[in-house]
Amino acid sequence: DTVDGIQWLTGDVWSFTTTKPGGGLIGEYANYGGSTPNPPEAPFQNVTLTRIDPGINFTWGNGSPEPGVIDEDNFAVRWTGELEVPLTGKYTFKTATDDGVLLYVNGQEMADAWRGQSGALEQSGSIELVAGEFASIKMLYFATSGNAQADLRWTHESIPLAVIPAAALSPPLRAGLATPTNAVTNVTQTPSLEWTAGGQAAQHDVYFGADVDAVAAADTSTANVYKGRQTETTFAPEKLAWDTTYYWRVDEVNDANPDSPWTGSVWSFTTADFLIVDDFESYDAYDNQIWWAWKDGLGFAAHDDEPAFGGNGTGSAVGDESTVSFTEEGTRHGGAQAMPFFYDNNKQGFAKYSEAELTLTASRNWTEEGVAELSLWFNGDPANAADRLYVAVSNNVGQPVVVYNDDPAATQVDGWTEWVIPLQSLSSQGLNLADVDKIALGVGTKGNTIPGGQGKMLFDDIRLYRPRIVSP
Repeated sequence: DTVDGIQWLTGDVWSFTTTKPGGGLIGEYANYGGSTPNPPEAPFQNVTLTRIDPGINFTWGNGSPEPGVIDEDNFAVRWTGELEVPLTGKYTFKTATDDGVLLYVNGQEMADAWRGQSGALEQSGSIELVAGEFASIKMLYFATSGNAQADLRWTHESIPLAVIPAAALSPPLRAGLATPTNAVTNVTQTPSLEWTAGGQAAQHDVYFGADVDAVAAADTSTANVYKGRQTETTFAPEKLAWDTTYYWRVDEVNDANPDSPWTGSVWSFTTADFLIVDDFESYDAYDNQIWWAWKDGLGFAAHDDEPAFGGNGTGSAVGDESTVSFTEEGTRHGGAQAMPFFYDNNKQGFAKYSEAELTLTASRNWTEEGVAELSLWFNGDPANAADRLYVAVSNNVGQPVVVYNDDPAATQVDGWTEWVIPLQSLSSQGLNLADVDKIALGVGTKGNTIPGGQGKMLFDDIRLYRPRIVSP
Protein backbone atom coordinates (compact mmCIF):
# COMPACT_ATOMS: atom_id res chain seq x y z
CA ASP A 1 0.00 0.00 0.00
CA THR A 2 1.13 3.56 -0.66
CA VAL A 3 0.14 7.04 0.47
CA ASP A 4 0.07 10.03 -1.83
CA GLY A 5 0.18 12.54 1.04
CA ILE A 6 -3.59 12.66 1.32
CA GLN A 7 -4.89 9.08 1.32
CA TRP A 8 -3.73 5.50 1.41
CA LEU A 9 -3.94 3.58 -1.87
CA THR A 10 -4.42 -0.20 -1.67
CA GLY A 11 -1.88 -2.08 -3.77
CA ASP A 12 -2.29 -5.17 -5.95
CA VAL A 13 -1.86 -8.62 -4.46
CA TRP A 14 1.26 -10.27 -5.88
CA SER A 15 2.38 -13.87 -5.70
CA PHE A 16 5.45 -15.98 -6.28
CA THR A 17 6.30 -19.67 -6.23
CA THR A 18 9.46 -21.00 -4.65
CA THR A 19 11.78 -23.23 -6.63
CA LYS A 20 10.89 -26.91 -6.47
CA PRO A 21 13.53 -29.15 -4.90
CA GLY A 22 15.81 -31.14 -7.14
CA GLY A 23 15.31 -28.92 -10.20
CA GLY A 24 17.56 -29.75 -13.13
CA LEU A 25 18.27 -32.36 -15.76
CA ILE A 26 19.66 -35.85 -15.44
CA GLY A 27 23.23 -35.81 -16.73
CA GLU A 28 24.75 -39.13 -17.79
CA TYR A 29 28.54 -38.94 -18.28
CA ALA A 30 30.65 -41.51 -20.10
CA ASN A 31 34.27 -41.90 -21.16
CA TYR A 32 34.79 -43.24 -24.66
CA GLY A 33 37.55 -43.92 -27.17
CA GLY A 34 37.64 -40.56 -28.93
CA SER A 35 36.68 -39.01 -32.29
CA THR A 36 33.01 -38.40 -33.17
CA PRO A 37 30.72 -40.99 -31.53
CA ASN A 38 28.86 -42.92 -34.20
CA PRO A 39 26.04 -43.54 -33.56
CA PRO A 40 25.66 -40.62 -31.12
CA GLU A 41 24.20 -42.74 -28.30
CA ALA A 42 27.03 -45.28 -28.43
CA PRO A 43 29.06 -43.91 -25.47
CA PHE A 44 26.08 -44.28 -23.13
CA GLN A 45 26.23 -48.04 -23.16
CA ASN A 46 28.84 -47.53 -20.43
CA VAL A 47 27.72 -44.59 -18.29
CA THR A 48 30.29 -43.78 -15.58
CA LEU A 49 28.52 -40.98 -13.71
CA THR A 50 24.86 -39.99 -13.34
CA ARG A 51 23.87 -36.81 -11.51
CA ILE A 52 21.37 -33.95 -11.48
CA ASP A 53 22.74 -30.86 -13.21
CA PRO A 54 20.79 -27.68 -12.33
CA GLY A 55 21.30 -26.42 -15.88
CA ILE A 56 23.67 -26.72 -18.81
CA ASN A 57 26.23 -23.97 -18.41
CA PHE A 58 29.66 -25.57 -18.28
CA THR A 59 33.09 -24.33 -19.28
CA TRP A 60 35.40 -27.18 -18.36
CA GLY A 61 38.30 -25.91 -20.48
CA ASN A 62 41.01 -28.56 -20.36
CA GLY A 63 39.61 -30.04 -17.14
CA SER A 64 37.21 -32.82 -16.25
CA PRO A 65 33.51 -32.61 -15.36
CA GLU A 66 34.31 -34.87 -12.39
CA PRO A 67 38.05 -35.36 -11.72
CA GLY A 68 39.00 -38.92 -11.01
CA VAL A 69 35.79 -40.22 -12.59
CA ILE A 70 35.46 -38.58 -16.01
CA ASP A 71 38.48 -38.10 -18.25
CA GLU A 72 39.62 -34.63 -19.30
CA ASP A 73 39.34 -35.62 -22.97
CA ASN A 74 37.06 -37.95 -24.93
CA PHE A 75 33.94 -37.87 -22.81
CA ALA A 76 30.25 -37.58 -23.68
CA VAL A 77 27.17 -36.35 -21.80
CA ARG A 78 23.47 -37.05 -22.28
CA TRP A 79 21.08 -34.65 -20.53
CA THR A 80 17.39 -35.54 -20.32
CA GLY A 81 14.44 -34.07 -18.49
CA GLU A 82 11.37 -31.86 -18.64
CA LEU A 83 10.85 -28.15 -19.04
CA GLU A 84 7.83 -26.63 -17.34
CA VAL A 85 6.62 -24.03 -19.84
CA PRO A 86 5.92 -20.67 -18.11
CA LEU A 87 4.43 -18.73 -21.04
CA THR A 88 2.70 -19.63 -24.29
CA GLY A 89 4.53 -18.67 -27.46
CA LYS A 90 7.63 -19.26 -29.54
CA TYR A 91 10.79 -20.23 -27.70
CA THR A 92 14.26 -20.20 -29.20
CA PHE A 93 16.83 -22.58 -27.73
CA LYS A 94 20.51 -21.80 -28.30
CA THR A 95 23.50 -24.02 -27.71
CA ALA A 96 27.16 -23.06 -27.59
CA THR A 97 29.42 -26.10 -27.55
CA ASP A 98 32.95 -27.27 -28.13
CA ASP A 99 32.75 -30.03 -29.45
CA GLY A 100 29.58 -31.66 -30.85
CA VAL A 101 25.92 -31.28 -29.90
CA LEU A 102 22.44 -32.58 -30.70
CA LEU A 103 19.42 -30.93 -29.03
CA TYR A 104 15.78 -32.03 -29.15
CA VAL A 105 12.81 -30.27 -27.56
CA ASN A 106 9.55 -32.24 -27.73
CA GLY A 107 11.28 -34.44 -30.27
CA GLN A 108 12.02 -31.55 -32.64
CA GLU A 109 15.64 -30.94 -33.54
CA MET A 110 16.91 -27.59 -32.28
CA ALA A 111 20.66 -28.11 -32.82
CA ASP A 112 22.66 -30.45 -35.02
CA ALA A 113 26.44 -30.07 -34.95
CA TRP A 114 27.62 -33.61 -34.24
CA ARG A 115 31.25 -33.06 -35.17
CA GLY A 116 34.48 -31.74 -33.70
CA GLN A 117 34.83 -27.97 -33.34
CA SER A 118 37.84 -25.65 -33.35
CA GLY A 119 36.01 -23.36 -30.93
CA ALA A 120 32.59 -22.83 -29.40
CA LEU A 121 29.89 -23.08 -32.07
CA GLU A 122 26.41 -21.65 -31.62
CA GLN A 123 23.30 -23.44 -32.90
CA SER A 124 19.64 -22.53 -32.43
CA GLY A 125 16.10 -23.62 -33.20
CA SER A 126 12.60 -22.43 -32.36
CA ILE A 127 9.40 -24.16 -31.28
CA GLU A 128 5.91 -23.15 -30.14
CA LEU A 129 5.14 -24.20 -26.55
CA VAL A 130 2.05 -23.86 -24.34
CA ALA A 131 2.07 -22.49 -20.78
CA GLY A 132 1.58 -25.12 -18.09
CA GLU A 133 2.68 -28.03 -20.24
CA PHE A 134 5.90 -29.99 -19.84
CA ALA A 135 8.26 -30.12 -22.81
CA SER A 136 10.78 -32.94 -23.02
CA ILE A 137 14.45 -32.04 -23.46
CA LYS A 138 17.29 -34.22 -24.66
CA MET A 139 20.77 -32.91 -25.35
CA LEU A 140 23.76 -35.01 -26.42
CA TYR A 141 27.30 -33.62 -26.22
CA PHE A 142 30.82 -34.89 -26.72
CA ALA A 143 34.29 -33.45 -26.19
CA THR A 144 37.53 -34.70 -27.68
CA SER A 145 40.80 -32.94 -26.84
CA GLY A 146 41.38 -29.33 -25.86
CA ASN A 147 38.70 -26.93 -24.67
CA ALA A 148 35.37 -28.38 -23.52
CA GLN A 149 32.24 -26.23 -23.25
CA ALA A 150 28.50 -26.91 -23.15
CA ASP A 151 25.89 -24.20 -22.80
CA LEU A 152 22.08 -24.19 -23.27
CA ARG A 153 20.02 -21.00 -23.17
CA TRP A 154 16.49 -19.99 -24.08
CA THR A 155 14.61 -16.86 -25.04
CA HIS A 156 10.97 -15.82 -25.52
CA GLU A 157 9.44 -12.45 -26.33
CA SER A 158 9.02 -11.95 -22.57
CA ILE A 159 12.19 -13.78 -21.49
CA PRO A 160 15.63 -12.37 -22.32
CA LEU A 161 18.28 -14.81 -23.51
CA ALA A 162 19.56 -16.67 -20.47
CA VAL A 163 20.61 -20.05 -19.15
CA ILE A 164 17.45 -22.06 -18.44
CA PRO A 165 16.99 -21.88 -14.63
CA ALA A 166 16.84 -25.01 -12.49
CA ALA A 167 13.33 -24.02 -11.36
CA ALA A 168 12.02 -24.70 -14.87
CA LEU A 169 13.73 -28.07 -15.20
CA SER A 170 13.15 -31.48 -13.67
CA PRO A 171 14.12 -35.10 -14.32
CA PRO A 172 11.75 -36.82 -16.76
CA LEU A 173 8.57 -38.06 -15.08
CA ARG A 174 6.15 -37.87 -18.00
CA ALA A 175 6.22 -39.57 -21.37
CA GLY A 176 8.34 -37.52 -23.75
CA LEU A 177 10.02 -37.23 -27.15
CA ALA A 178 6.93 -38.33 -29.04
CA THR A 179 7.17 -39.86 -32.50
CA PRO A 180 5.54 -38.61 -34.71
CA THR A 181 6.55 -35.22 -33.32
CA ASN A 182 3.72 -33.03 -32.10
CA ALA A 183 1.56 -31.31 -34.74
CA VAL A 184 3.42 -32.86 -37.68
CA THR A 185 1.56 -33.35 -40.97
CA ASN A 186 1.71 -35.86 -43.84
CA VAL A 187 2.02 -38.86 -41.53
CA THR A 188 1.44 -42.37 -42.85
CA GLN A 189 -1.97 -43.92 -42.24
CA THR A 190 -0.21 -46.84 -40.47
CA PRO A 191 2.01 -45.04 -37.95
CA SER A 192 3.89 -46.48 -35.00
CA LEU A 193 3.49 -44.11 -32.05
CA GLU A 194 6.58 -44.04 -29.85
CA TRP A 195 7.73 -42.18 -26.74
CA THR A 196 10.39 -42.21 -24.04
CA ALA A 197 9.30 -43.41 -20.63
CA GLY A 198 9.22 -41.24 -17.52
CA GLY A 199 11.81 -42.04 -14.90
CA GLN A 200 9.36 -43.59 -12.42
CA ALA A 201 7.07 -45.32 -14.91
CA ALA A 202 6.37 -49.04 -14.67
CA GLN A 203 3.52 -49.00 -17.21
CA HIS A 204 1.82 -46.64 -19.65
CA ASP A 205 -1.85 -45.75 -20.15
CA VAL A 206 -2.48 -44.89 -23.80
CA TYR A 207 -5.30 -42.62 -25.04
CA PHE A 208 -6.04 -42.06 -28.73
CA GLY A 209 -8.77 -40.51 -30.87
CA ALA A 210 -9.84 -37.81 -33.32
CA ASP A 211 -11.42 -35.52 -30.67
CA VAL A 212 -8.88 -33.39 -28.82
CA ASP A 213 -11.22 -32.63 -25.90
CA ALA A 214 -12.12 -36.30 -25.47
CA VAL A 215 -8.47 -37.34 -25.40
CA ALA A 216 -7.56 -34.56 -22.96
CA ALA A 217 -10.39 -35.42 -20.55
CA ALA A 218 -10.24 -39.21 -20.82
CA ASP A 219 -9.45 -41.59 -18.01
CA THR A 220 -9.19 -45.37 -17.88
CA SER A 221 -12.99 -45.71 -17.96
CA THR A 222 -13.41 -43.78 -21.23
CA ALA A 223 -14.51 -46.24 -23.90
CA ASN A 224 -13.00 -46.00 -27.40
CA VAL A 225 -10.40 -43.44 -26.28
CA TYR A 226 -8.57 -45.41 -23.61
CA LYS A 227 -6.51 -48.05 -25.41
CA GLY A 228 -5.17 -49.90 -22.42
CA ARG A 229 -2.24 -50.21 -20.04
CA GLN A 230 1.02 -51.57 -21.43
CA THR A 231 4.71 -51.95 -20.68
CA GLU A 232 5.96 -51.15 -24.19
CA THR A 233 6.72 -47.58 -25.28
CA THR A 234 5.13 -48.04 -28.71
CA PHE A 235 1.52 -48.20 -29.84
CA ALA A 236 0.19 -49.05 -33.29
CA PRO A 237 -3.37 -47.85 -33.95
CA GLU A 238 -5.52 -49.54 -36.56
CA LYS A 239 -5.19 -48.15 -40.08
CA LEU A 240 -6.19 -44.50 -40.03
CA ALA A 241 -8.23 -42.31 -42.35
CA TRP A 242 -6.59 -40.05 -44.93
CA ASP A 243 -6.06 -36.34 -44.22
CA THR A 244 -7.33 -36.50 -40.63
CA THR A 245 -5.92 -35.06 -37.40
CA TYR A 246 -5.52 -37.47 -34.49
CA TYR A 247 -4.69 -36.83 -30.85
CA TRP A 248 -2.95 -39.03 -28.32
CA ARG A 249 -1.77 -38.99 -24.72
CA VAL A 250 0.36 -41.27 -22.58
CA ASP A 251 0.07 -41.26 -18.78
CA GLU A 252 2.93 -42.82 -16.87
CA VAL A 253 1.87 -45.27 -14.17
CA ASN A 254 3.55 -46.83 -11.16
CA ASP A 255 1.12 -48.27 -8.61
CA ALA A 256 3.88 -48.36 -6.00
CA ASN A 257 4.38 -44.58 -6.18
CA PRO A 258 1.78 -42.33 -4.47
CA ASP A 259 2.35 -39.61 -7.11
CA SER A 260 1.21 -41.91 -9.92
CA PRO A 261 -0.15 -41.41 -12.52
CA TRP A 262 1.80 -38.65 -14.26
CA THR A 263 -0.56 -37.17 -16.86
CA GLY A 264 1.02 -36.60 -20.24
CA SER A 265 0.56 -33.82 -22.76
CA VAL A 266 -1.91 -34.21 -25.61
CA TRP A 267 0.02 -34.67 -28.84
CA SER A 268 -1.34 -34.53 -32.38
CA PHE A 269 -0.50 -35.44 -35.95
CA THR A 270 -2.30 -35.29 -39.29
CA THR A 271 -2.30 -38.12 -41.78
CA ALA A 272 -1.40 -37.54 -45.41
CA ASP A 273 -3.88 -37.23 -48.27
CA PHE A 274 -1.71 -39.66 -50.23
CA LEU A 275 -0.04 -43.01 -49.55
CA ILE A 276 3.55 -42.96 -48.38
CA VAL A 277 5.76 -45.61 -49.94
CA ASP A 278 8.85 -44.18 -48.20
CA ASP A 279 9.63 -40.68 -46.95
CA PHE A 280 12.96 -41.78 -45.38
CA GLU A 281 12.12 -40.10 -42.07
CA SER A 282 12.16 -43.22 -39.89
CA TYR A 283 15.72 -44.37 -40.54
CA ASP A 284 18.35 -44.00 -37.83
CA ALA A 285 21.75 -45.29 -36.77
CA TYR A 286 20.32 -47.86 -34.37
CA ASP A 287 17.53 -50.37 -35.02
CA ASN A 288 16.34 -49.07 -38.41
CA GLN A 289 19.36 -48.42 -40.60
CA ILE A 290 18.58 -47.41 -44.16
CA TRP A 291 20.70 -50.09 -45.87
CA TRP A 292 18.85 -52.80 -43.95
CA ALA A 293 15.65 -51.71 -45.71
CA TRP A 294 17.00 -50.62 -49.10
CA LYS A 295 19.14 -53.57 -50.11
CA ASP A 296 22.06 -52.42 -52.24
CA GLY A 297 25.24 -53.77 -53.76
CA LEU A 298 27.23 -53.69 -50.54
CA GLY A 299 24.89 -55.78 -48.38
CA PHE A 300 25.10 -55.99 -44.59
CA ALA A 301 26.16 -58.23 -41.74
CA ALA A 302 23.67 -60.31 -39.75
CA HIS A 303 21.81 -58.30 -37.10
CA ASP A 304 19.00 -59.06 -34.68
CA ASP A 305 16.94 -61.80 -36.41
CA GLU A 306 18.00 -60.73 -39.89
CA PRO A 307 20.59 -62.94 -41.64
CA ALA A 308 23.51 -61.42 -43.48
CA PHE A 309 22.84 -60.08 -46.98
CA GLY A 310 25.74 -60.31 -49.42
CA GLY A 311 24.57 -57.54 -51.71
CA ASN A 312 22.54 -57.58 -54.92
CA GLY A 313 25.49 -57.71 -57.30
CA THR A 314 25.10 -54.16 -58.64
CA GLY A 315 27.22 -51.04 -58.16
CA SER A 316 24.91 -49.31 -55.69
CA ALA A 317 25.52 -48.15 -52.13
CA VAL A 318 22.89 -46.32 -50.08
CA GLY A 319 23.29 -44.31 -46.90
CA ASP A 320 25.86 -41.94 -45.42
CA GLU A 321 27.87 -42.99 -42.37
CA SER A 322 28.92 -39.38 -41.69
CA THR A 323 25.45 -38.31 -40.48
CA VAL A 324 23.70 -39.19 -37.22
CA SER A 325 20.88 -40.99 -39.08
CA PHE A 326 23.00 -42.55 -41.87
CA THR A 327 20.78 -40.63 -44.33
CA GLU A 328 21.11 -37.33 -46.18
CA GLU A 329 20.29 -34.57 -43.67
CA GLY A 330 21.42 -31.51 -45.59
CA THR A 331 19.72 -31.49 -48.99
CA ARG A 332 16.17 -32.87 -48.65
CA HIS A 333 12.99 -32.38 -50.58
CA GLY A 334 10.73 -32.68 -47.53
CA GLY A 335 11.12 -33.54 -43.88
CA ALA A 336 14.53 -33.99 -42.30
CA GLN A 337 16.01 -36.91 -44.28
CA ALA A 338 16.50 -38.17 -47.81
CA MET A 339 18.27 -41.23 -49.24
CA PRO A 340 21.81 -40.91 -50.63
CA PHE A 341 22.35 -43.33 -53.52
CA PHE A 342 25.88 -43.86 -54.82
CA TYR A 343 26.23 -45.59 -58.18
CA ASP A 344 29.24 -47.13 -59.91
CA ASN A 345 28.36 -48.73 -63.22
CA ASN A 346 31.89 -49.88 -63.92
CA LYS A 347 32.70 -51.59 -60.62
CA GLN A 348 34.94 -54.59 -61.04
CA GLY A 349 33.03 -57.83 -60.52
CA PHE A 350 29.61 -56.17 -60.36
CA ALA A 351 26.77 -55.55 -62.80
CA LYS A 352 27.06 -52.50 -65.04
CA TYR A 353 24.02 -50.86 -63.49
CA SER A 354 23.13 -49.87 -59.91
CA GLU A 355 19.97 -50.72 -57.99
CA ALA A 356 18.57 -50.69 -54.44
CA GLU A 357 15.36 -52.52 -53.54
CA LEU A 358 12.80 -52.07 -50.76
CA THR A 359 10.39 -54.78 -49.63
CA LEU A 360 7.09 -53.16 -48.71
CA THR A 361 5.34 -53.77 -45.40
CA ALA A 362 2.70 -51.04 -45.61
CA SER A 363 1.29 -49.39 -48.75
CA ARG A 364 1.15 -52.64 -50.70
CA ASN A 365 -2.29 -51.97 -52.19
CA TRP A 366 -1.69 -49.50 -55.00
CA THR A 367 -5.39 -49.26 -55.82
CA GLU A 368 -6.44 -47.83 -52.43
CA GLU A 369 -8.57 -44.68 -52.55
CA GLY A 370 -8.24 -44.59 -56.32
CA VAL A 371 -4.52 -43.75 -56.43
CA ALA A 372 -3.29 -43.41 -59.98
CA GLU A 373 0.24 -41.96 -59.82
CA LEU A 374 3.57 -43.01 -58.37
CA SER A 375 5.59 -39.91 -57.50
CA LEU A 376 9.20 -39.62 -56.39
CA TRP A 377 11.70 -36.79 -56.15
CA PHE A 378 15.32 -37.01 -57.27
CA ASN A 379 18.32 -34.68 -57.17
CA GLY A 380 21.46 -35.21 -59.21
CA ASP A 381 24.70 -33.36 -59.88
CA PRO A 382 26.18 -31.98 -63.13
CA ALA A 383 29.44 -33.68 -62.11
CA ASN A 384 27.78 -37.12 -62.19
CA ALA A 385 28.34 -39.46 -65.11
CA ALA A 386 25.30 -39.04 -67.36
CA ASP A 387 22.81 -41.88 -67.17
CA ARG A 388 19.11 -42.52 -66.86
CA LEU A 389 17.01 -43.57 -63.89
CA TYR A 390 14.57 -46.42 -63.59
CA VAL A 391 11.96 -47.77 -61.21
CA ALA A 392 11.32 -51.51 -61.00
CA VAL A 393 8.18 -52.75 -59.23
CA SER A 394 7.25 -56.36 -58.57
CA ASN A 395 4.73 -58.70 -56.98
CA ASN A 396 5.94 -61.58 -54.82
CA VAL A 397 5.94 -63.81 -57.90
CA GLY A 398 6.93 -62.99 -61.43
CA GLN A 399 9.42 -60.58 -62.91
CA PRO A 400 9.56 -56.87 -62.01
CA VAL A 401 8.13 -54.34 -64.43
CA VAL A 402 10.48 -51.50 -65.29
CA VAL A 403 9.85 -47.86 -66.18
CA TYR A 404 12.65 -45.51 -67.30
CA ASN A 405 12.85 -41.76 -66.90
CA ASP A 406 12.64 -39.92 -70.22
CA ASP A 407 15.84 -37.92 -69.56
CA PRO A 408 18.93 -39.94 -70.65
CA ALA A 409 21.05 -37.69 -68.40
CA ALA A 410 18.71 -37.53 -65.40
CA THR A 411 21.65 -38.15 -63.06
CA GLN A 412 22.98 -34.68 -63.93
CA VAL A 413 19.79 -32.80 -63.10
CA ASP A 414 20.72 -30.27 -60.43
CA GLY A 415 17.85 -29.60 -58.01
CA TRP A 416 14.86 -31.51 -56.73
CA THR A 417 12.77 -32.82 -59.61
CA GLU A 418 9.52 -34.76 -59.41
CA TRP A 419 9.11 -37.89 -61.52
CA VAL A 420 5.48 -38.93 -61.92
CA ILE A 421 4.74 -42.43 -63.21
CA PRO A 422 1.15 -43.33 -64.15
CA LEU A 423 0.26 -46.60 -62.45
CA GLN A 424 -1.41 -47.69 -65.67
CA SER A 425 2.09 -47.94 -67.19
CA LEU A 426 2.88 -50.60 -64.57
CA SER A 427 -0.38 -52.54 -64.69
CA SER A 428 -0.22 -52.64 -68.49
CA GLN A 429 2.99 -54.67 -68.13
CA GLY A 430 1.21 -57.22 -65.95
CA LEU A 431 1.80 -55.87 -62.43
CA ASN A 432 -0.96 -56.65 -59.90
CA LEU A 433 -1.41 -53.22 -58.29
CA ALA A 434 -3.49 -54.64 -55.44
CA ASP A 435 -0.54 -56.47 -53.88
CA VAL A 436 2.80 -54.85 -54.64
CA ASP A 437 5.75 -56.53 -52.92
CA LYS A 438 8.90 -54.63 -53.88
CA ILE A 439 10.08 -51.37 -55.41
CA ALA A 440 13.59 -50.71 -56.68
CA LEU A 441 15.35 -47.52 -57.72
CA GLY A 442 18.13 -47.79 -60.26
CA VAL A 443 20.68 -45.91 -62.34
CA GLY A 444 21.53 -47.15 -65.82
CA THR A 445 19.79 -49.86 -67.81
CA LYS A 446 18.68 -52.91 -65.85
CA GLY A 447 20.54 -55.94 -67.16
CA ASN A 448 23.06 -53.79 -69.06
CA THR A 449 26.56 -55.22 -69.67
CA ILE A 450 28.27 -52.10 -71.06
CA PRO A 451 30.40 -50.18 -68.50
CA GLY A 452 29.12 -46.80 -67.36
CA GLY A 453 30.16 -44.13 -64.87
CA GLN A 454 29.90 -43.07 -61.25
CA GLY A 455 27.99 -40.53 -59.20
CA LYS A 456 25.66 -39.79 -56.34
CA MET A 457 21.90 -39.28 -56.39
CA LEU A 458 19.44 -38.22 -53.73
CA PHE A 459 15.90 -39.63 -53.56
CA ASP A 460 13.01 -38.49 -51.37
CA ASP A 461 9.23 -38.62 -50.84
CA ILE A 462 8.07 -41.70 -52.75
CA ARG A 463 4.27 -41.40 -52.76
CA LEU A 464 1.07 -42.62 -54.37
CA TYR A 465 -1.46 -39.96 -55.34
CA ARG A 466 -5.01 -39.89 -56.58
CA PRO A 467 -5.29 -38.10 -59.95
CA ARG A 468 -4.07 -34.55 -59.46
CA ILE A 469 -5.12 -31.44 -61.36
CA VAL A 470 -2.13 -29.98 -63.14
CA SER A 471 -2.07 -26.18 -63.17
CA PRO A 472 -1.77 -24.67 -66.65
